[in-house]
Amino acid sequence: MCLLPLTMAAAYSSANAQSADLVLCDRLAADPADPDKPADVQGAADIAASDIATAIKFCKVAAAKSRRALYQLGRAYAANRQWPETIKDKRGNVVTTLCF
Repeated sequence: MCLLPLTMAAAYSSANAQSADLVLCDRLAADPADPDKPADVQGAADIAASDIATAIKFCKVAAAKSRRALYQLGRAYAANRQWPETIKDKRGNVVTTLCF
């Protein structure tokens, strides 16, 4: 009888598990206004300069399976002023135009 709560907890945690890449991407590049970011992630209006390369690295991997990570990858590219990468989707198609 005591195994049921443990079994249910294990099923819940595995269903909600995130890759380490996505967790790190969220920690470094989440937008504070993003309603889809995890509740325990504060987010940052601007990605710290010292975190940009790491955010790009982890968000690039996580973006293959997460639209949130794809958005955060775009934020990291923008923070690094990599405009061509910022405006392309994961297949390389231009998805928006930047206006200054």
